[in-house]
Amino acid sequence: MTQESQVSSENKELLRIGDEKNPLVISLNTYKEIRYFDIRRFYFDKISKSVKPTPKGISLKEEEFVALLNLLTSQGDNLISLFTDDLNSNELTLRGNRREAIASEKAKYSHGKYSYSFSSWPGPNFFITEFKKDSVEIKFNTRNNLIGKVENENIKSTELLFKLISSFVKTKETLDFKSKVSIEKLIEFIETEWNNQLKL
Repeated sequence: MTQESQVSSENKELLRIGDEKNPLVISLNTYKEIRYFDIRRFYFDKISKSVKPTPKGISLKEEEFVALLNLLTSQGDNLISLFTDDLNSNELTLRGNRREAIASEKAKYSHGKYSYSFSSWPGPNFFITEFKKDSVEIKFNTRNNLIGKVENENIKSTELLFKLISSFVKTKETLDFKSKVSIEKLIEFIETEWNNQLKL
């Protein structure tokens, strides 16, 4: 599909990621009575003072989207690990700089309203944090056994506290790096291993 084909009166934006003037926009678009799952980079047009789509992107038909979704659902953990496995020093540095920039941006909203919810997703973390303009939402992954018990209130407060602290202590005991690692890599390792310890 061309850039022009993305302009439709029946576009439903699902997610906007990144910089306000150069966002990655995920949407469900309709073109010639066919719906497409569209992932596209936008740019800021100085004349109209609005963001517009670029040719950089992809539109997936329903069957293509379903195939991608099946891959992400069944291989989510493995795909995520591809971003971090066997990184060389340059990659570690660039990754650290990028994560630092993201953390700095998130820190702008660190005093917002906090809330929590329970959800389920494939991945190594028992929680994720979503930063919005005026709030922060902590989502707990119910695929983790402990979180599932918390959601169903099948666990006492003292038992919960004990499991959280003891699993964190066990996580610290597993720290044994043969070479120097970045702070970002260390935090990533702790989050993943903490989740693994909570599963035990």
